[in-house]
Amino acid sequence: MTMMVNRKIGQCLTVVLCIGIPVQSTSATDAASASPERAVLVLDASGSMWGQIEGTHKITIARDVISGLLENWDPNVHLGVTAYGHREKGNCADIETLAPLGKVNRSNIMASIETLNPKGKTPLTDAVRQAAEQLRHTEERATVILVSDGKETCDADPCAAAAELEASGVDFTVHVVGFDLDAEEKAQLQCIADGTGGQFLNAANASELHDAMTTTVELVAEPAPKRIVEVKAAPLGTLLVENVTEGYARVYELGKTSSSSIASFGAKPEEPEQLRAGTYVINNGLQDLTEIDVIAGEETVVDITDFSGWLSVENVTEGYARVYELGKTSSSSIASFGAKPEEPEQLRAGTYVINNGLQDLTEIDVIAGEETVVDITDFSGWLSVENVTEGYARVYELGKTSSSSIASFGEKAKEPEQLRAGTYVISNGLQDLTEIDVIAGEETVVDITDFSGWLSVHNVADGYVRVYESGKTSSSSVASFGEKAKEPVQLRAGSYKLGVGKRELATFEIKPGEEVIIDLGG
Repeated sequence: MTMMVNRKIGQCLTVVLCIGIPVQSTSATDAASASPERAVLVLDASGSMWGQIEGTHKITIARDVISGLLENWDPNVHLGVTAYGHREKGNCADIETLAPLGKVNRSNIMASIETLNPKGKTPLTDAVRQAAEQLRHTEERATVILVSDGKETCDADPCAAAAELEASGVDFTVHVVGFDLDAEEKAQLQCIADGTGGQFLNAANASELHDAMTTTVELVAEPAPKRIVEVKAAPLGTLLVENVTEGYARVYELGKTSSSSIASFGAKPEEPEQLRAGTYVINNGLQDLTEIDVIAGEETVVDITDFSGWLSVENVTEGYARVYELGKTSSSSIASFGAKPEEPEQLRAGTYVINNGLQDLTEIDVIAGEETVVDITDFSGWLSVENVTEGYARVYELGKTSSSSIASFGEKAKEPEQLRAGTYVISNGLQDLTEIDVIAGEETVVDITDFSGWLSVHNVADGYVRVYESGKTSSSSVASFGEKAKEPVQLRAGSYKLGVGKRELATFEIKPGEEVIIDLGG
C-alpha cells in the first residue's frame, strides 16, 4: 500500500500495539492446544493529542481507529491496554494499565479509553519496554506496532532500546506507522523498525492510519518464520598454575581483580582449568603477581616461581616489620613480620621497602625463584634515652628536625626503639640537645644528663626574662621565666645569657648533669 506524506499538522500522536505470539506447531492437534496469541495496546494520551488533523482532535481519531479494530478483533488474540501522559504534566513515569492482558471486552476497554484526558509527556521508550516485558519477549515471540507522529520526549533513546530488546528477545519485532512526520522524527522512528527487522509505514490521515494499523496487525497474525540461530562458542584454552607454596594463586579476568576470581590453584597438584581465550591476572591474595595470556586451543602452564620469590624478615624485636612495594609506602602494606617466627611470604619479584611503623628501614630485592632472608639487625639498631626529667626527648633523623619526630622518650622508662642505622638528633622541644649514632645490631643507650643540665630563675619581678644561647641573642630564646615559680628547664650543656629585651642580666654556664639557679632578688 502506498502512503502519501502531507505537510505537518499538530504535534504528537502515538499509539503502540504490542503482540506476543508463542511459536506454534503447524499440526492441527498442536494448533488446537496452543496458547492464545497476546497483544498489548499502548495509547499515547499526552498533551499533544488535543491537536487537530482535518478539524478532528487526534485523541478522537485514535479512539475511532481503536474502536474499529476492536469491533473485528480476532477472539484468539488476548489484549491488554496501557496509556501514558494522561494524569500529570511533565511526569515521564505517567504510564498506566487500563485493561489487564486477557480476552477482549470491547465495551470495558473503550470505556477506559473514553475517559482519557491528554495532558502530559511522551515516554515512548519506557512504554515499549513495559509492553515487551508484559509479553515475556525473552521467552516468546513478541511484536510491537508503534504509531506516532512525533518522537520521544522523556530523554530516552528509543533506537538503542529497540536494539537492546531485539538482542534479548526470542523473536522481537517493531513495526512502525509514522503519522505525518518531519525528517528528524522519521529518522528516529525508522531506526526502531530497522533495528528489529520490522516495517516502517507512513500515514497522513485517519483512513491511512486505520489501513496501516490493519496491515501491521495482519503481519503479526502471519506464522512466524523458523529462525535459525547460529551460536558460536567462545574460543577456549586451558590454564595450569604450578609451584604455589602458600595459600592459593587466584585467577582474575584482566581489569576485574575487584570481582570474584574465576579459578584458583593451591599447593596440591590440580587439573588445568578451561577458560575463555584472553588475558588474565594471577594474584596470591597479597598482590597481582603477573598477567598471562590464555590462547584458544592451547594449554598455558605457568610456573609461579618464574615471576615470584619468597621473603622472610627475622629478629623483629618490637611491633611489626611491614613490607611495601617500592614507591607505595603510603598504601597498605602487602606483608608483615613480627617477633614470632613466621613462614616466608611469596611476593612478585621486585624491589620492596621494609618499614617498622617509625621509618623506612631498608630496600630489599625479591628475586624470582629465590628466598630472600632479611635479618633486620643488619641495617637497624636500638636506641634508649634515659633521665628525661621534663616533657619528652624527641628523636629526629639528621637534617629533618623540621619534620615529625620518629620516636620520643619521656620521664617514664620505656622499651628501646628499633631504628635504621644512622645519625639522629635528640631534641627536647626547646633545642637540639645532641647528635647520636645508631649502629646496626647494637643498642645505643643515651643518658640525657651526659650532655644537658638544668636552669632555674627565681624572683622575677616583672614580665619575663629570656634565656639565649651565647652569641645568639638575635635568635629566639630557648627558655623564659616569669613571676610565677616554674620547674627547672633542661638545656644543652653550654654558655647562655639571661636578659630582658636588649638588656643583659647575667651570663652563665650549664654543665652536664648539674642545675644552675639564678636568683634575681638577691
